[in-house]
Amino acid sequence: MKVSKKSEYGARALVEIAMRSRNGEDWHQIAQIAEASRIPEKFLEQILLVLKNGGVLKSRRGVDGGYALNELPENIRLDRVVGLLDGNPVGNAKKSRAGDAADAGARIYHELIQRAQEAALTVLRQVSLNDLVEQVRKQRVVTGESLEYQI
Repeated sequence: MKVSKKSEYGARALVEIAMRSRNGEDWHQIAQIAEASRIPEKFLEQILLVLKNGGVLKSRRGVDGGYALNELPENIRLDRVVGLLDGNPVGNAKKSRAGDAADAGARIYHELIQRAQEAALTVLRQVSLNDLVEQVRKQRVVTGESLEYQI
């Protein structure tokens, strides 16, 4: 299963947006997200556009505009995010014709890779954006990295 920097950055940006959001109408500008999550702004623009086109985010133009979650964080699964940004990893293993022992070995290898990809996808299906946000919050409390203040 190929998971690129694009997927990692997409997940990090979504976590940042979710952590900053109090409700579905909180708008976050690309520059703010890029700075907070340490993602190159130009690359982040491309990622957020893909996530918007995939229905994960919504956007609004203007001074008060930016990006916001289009769904509740608990409804956004990581398999969807990775699928949007990296494509569907399952089903990409090459099929080999049954024949001699070498072909059988190749077929068995590709079937094994297919099973591994499906197992990875199953794990990603079980993790929501909300799960990631909770893990990040716990980690930040443990490390004292970032405290949230409300006035």
